[in-house]
Amino acid sequence: MSRRVRYLLSFCCNCRQMSTKIRIVPELNQNVHDNIVAETLNPKKHPGVCRTLPQRIPSILYEAVQNALKDRCEKTLAKEGDAFNKYLKLREAPLDDETCAENLKAIKERVERKMRIDESKLSSEEDVISHMQRVKSKSIAIFKQTTYNWKPVVYDKYTSLLYMMGRLSPNYSVLCRVFNEIAIRDPHFSAKSIFDFGSGVGTASWAAKHYWGEHLQEFYSVDSSSHMLDLAQFLVQGDSSPAPLPGYYYRQFLPSKPRRYDIVISAFSLIELASKQIRLETILNLWNQTGQYLVIVEHGTKSGFRLVSEARDFILFSSAAKNNEQASAYAFAPCPHDLHCPRLAPDQSPCNLEVAYYTLPFGLRGERILKEKFSYVILKKGARPSDDHNMWPRIVSPNLKVSRQSICRLCTSEGKLQEVIFTKAKSGKESYKCARASRWGDLLPVKLKEVEVEVRDWAAKSSEEEESENNEEADVDNNKEKE
Repeated sequence: MSRRVRYLLSFCCNCRQMSTKIRIVPELNQNVHDNIVAETLNPKKHPGVCRTLPQRIPSILYEAVQNALKDRCEKTLAKEGDAFNKYLKLREAPLDDETCAENLKAIKERVERKMRIDESKLSSEEDVISHMQRVKSKSIAIFKQTTYNWKPVVYDKYTSLLYMMGRLSPNYSVLCRVFNEIAIRDPHFSAKSIFDFGSGVGTASWAAKHYWGEHLQEFYSVDSSSHMLDLAQFLVQGDSSPAPLPGYYYRQFLPSKPRRYDIVISAFSLIELASKQIRLETILNLWNQTGQYLVIVEHGTKSGFRLVSEARDFILFSSAAKNNEQASAYAFAPCPHDLHCPRLAPDQSPCNLEVAYYTLPFGLRGERILKEKFSYVILKKGARPSDDHNMWPRIVSPNLKVSRQSICRLCTSEGKLQEVIFTKAKSGKESYKCARASRWGDLLPVKLKEVEVEVRDWAAKSSEEEESENNEEADVDNNKEKE
């Protein structure tokens, strides 16, 4: 067989070896596309952008903090406040009884395999009992070493000051980022009443003032620490006005008669509850007092993300949360779907966002810009709207930008994680610009479509081609032997 014939035969066989591949093709929202083409919309400011600039606490609040630190060493409090902040971030939620029992059972089985003894050597019943006791004591010792020992934090007057020094600035920036999303995606909404569970030093009230200060009429704060409530009240009105400020209420317990508030907040508070049952009862109580939005915020750790997911799933899927007059609910943010979170399944990585903030200008280093990771969910009462804006995919990790490409990892309306590569040639110039300008946490104004694309398999070889190559190699070997 001549070389020309073999070439034609292999070319025809390779042409038949085609495989189909599913490719994700992003389609830009038509209104956004038209506005970008008409140059009435800058791609860097497309309607899916939700991020905020680095936040600095208001000057009035900073003056109140300075007054609260009178006759105290600011540098010492700043240093200890940073250490206390690190401790709070490393905390984990207490395990429920079922999980503890399962972990102890697994540890006991491993210890029994390692300490297995021939039954013939156990001559009496006392030997059997003593062996079982050794296995039990060893299992309990390992369980105590490997299990997180949760303890409640007691907030006295000094600890409350440390919390203010370490958490006031990052909490303010996080809550501004969360409220900013409500303000952007629901511009006709204005919060008139807010209920803050686990209010701490009252950071949520200052963030709410930033967005709805003209409309805000009532702010109800609940915290188990009276020292926290006193400090929060001092930061709001100072020591010059001992009488209660109209519209502000400070309580140590949840109200016995629930009423409806426009926004109900639980920020960095669920981890302070002693058990899963108490957490779910508290979430149900907060949901029953929610008029429109329920906001749950925790640290951006695995433990914080699990607490947020627990609250989200309880409201969306539990029958207990639906036994009220406003049963329907949906995830307003960050999820573009109401299914189970896809981040829980593959790698147990937390779904979180990142914000930048200015630290308090105390201590040796002064004012700095730091970053804070947090996990959150905004649940809204009612049915999810059918418009495209609420179903846009969200960027759930930092974009990977290479030459002429932008790789985005998206959480889609189908409850899946998709990695989409944006280029000018395949995605379009406008889509590429929007993806290039978007950041972690933004929505992308696109609709993802799955398209079957034929891909030629150049690596696969036909049987005729392999046979011809083998024959050619055999002829070469025979010629060498003859020589």
